[in-house]
Amino acid sequence: MVGDMYFLQHTDPEVSSLAAGFEPKYELSKIHSRNGATVKTEENDLLEVVSKSVFAYKNMRVMIRLKEISFSMQQAENNKDTHQLETLCAQYRELTDVKKTLGLVLGKRIYH
Repeated sequence: MVGDMYFLQHTDPEVSSLAAGFEPKYELSKIHSRNGATVKTEENDLLEVVSKSVFAYKNMRVMIRLKEISFSMQQAENNKDTHQLETLCAQYRELTDVKKTLGLVLGKRIYH
């Protein structure tokens, strides 16, 4: 099997440059490795990063929908449509609860 040094010292500068880009930038000392320490990388946190991104997207969609409902509530009030207004108020309350839950997950402060 060809070793890492073969590619790092390759005569073609593109190959050696590309190989150098694959090497880790930092390495744990042997003392830290023995004690079970790890380096936090983006790959290690991929599940957390993706989950947080999905929750942030959901939060954005909830905020957009809350604005839409608020606008519809104003229109229903202007039209004196009490049934529609009650329905929209119930939806608004439900989405506000969802917004609070997403805020807790995302670590955001929610103001009423």
